[in-house]
Amino acid sequence: NKRKERAEGKDKEAAPISGVSIQVDGQKWKASTGKEGKFTLEIPQNSIITFSSVGYETVTIHSGKEKWLEIILKESQSLLPEI
Repeated sequence: NKRKERAEGKDKEAAPISGVSIQVDGQKWKASTGKEGKFTLEIPQNSIITFSSVGYETVTIHSGKEKWLEIILKESQSLLPEI
C-alpha cells in the first residue's frame, strides 16, 4: 500500500529550506523540496525517509500515520577543511 506524504523542511528558526534532498529507502529515485521547503510524495507505508542538505545534519525518519510532517534540519557543526 502507498500513502501520500506531505512535509516541509525548515531550519531551527522555522525558515523553509529549499533543495533538501529526499531519499526513500528501497526506492531508486530521489526528490527535493521546492522553493518553500515543501514536498508531496507517494511512498510505500512504513517507509524510512532520509533528508539531507549541504550545511545541515542529515535527518532520517520512519513514516507513520501522520498526514503532515515538519522536518527540522540543524546546521552541521562540522566544517569543511580549508584548501
